Amino acid sequence: SQPSAKIDTNPCLRFGVEARDAVAGEIAAAEAFAAGAVGLEEREGGEPDAVMLLIYVPLPQAEAVRAAVAAAFGVRRVGAAEPCPPVDWARAWREGLVPIVVSEELVVRPSFAPHELLAGQSELVIDPGQAFGTGGHESTRLALELLAGLPRSLRAGASALDIGTGSGVLALAALRLGAASVVGFDVDPLALAVARENALRNGL
Repeated sequence: SQPSAKIDTNPCLRFGVEARDAVAGEIAAAEAFAAGAVGLEEREGGEPDAVMLLIYVPLPQAEAVRAAVAAAFGVRRVGAAEPCPPVDWARAWREGLVPIVVSEELVVRPSFAPHELLAGQSELVIDPGQAFGTGGHESTRLALELLAGLPRSLRAGASALDIGTGSGVLALAALRLGAASVVGFDVDPLALAVARENALRNGL
């Protein structure tokens, strides 16, 4: 389901992190979530190859998350904590989302961004809500391109497994590209609700 239009005023803190490269950024993010972080943004800036993160944490977990991130491999700097600004999630989740042309066969787009399809091209309409997965993140896009690049003879009738399905974008893309069955799962209950809604919206 879509996020509530209610503006989030839950007490939380956020702080910036500079990691030396993408690998260190992934490690820092994993440590942050393991220690209790509830959100993360990747920002541009810093030195070449460095990854800048903005980590959101509930007030009670703030010190534990900061300590875990500061001790993570490849973290260069942990900034001062600041209060999280109020966020209207009903609007914020739409920012930056545009149609993504994966291949001549497949386009992934949010419901509010129409796209004219080419002959023989199909689409997935994916609204992530508060779940991960729009097709725009580099890792998701690479996986989509890999799926679309497989010979049709391999895709047709195949079965697939989507671990950490998020919005369901990869699982649904596999079905749209010819897979006979897909199992997707996630530990985030929000993700499961969003993935089910996206499956219904796409008739999959």
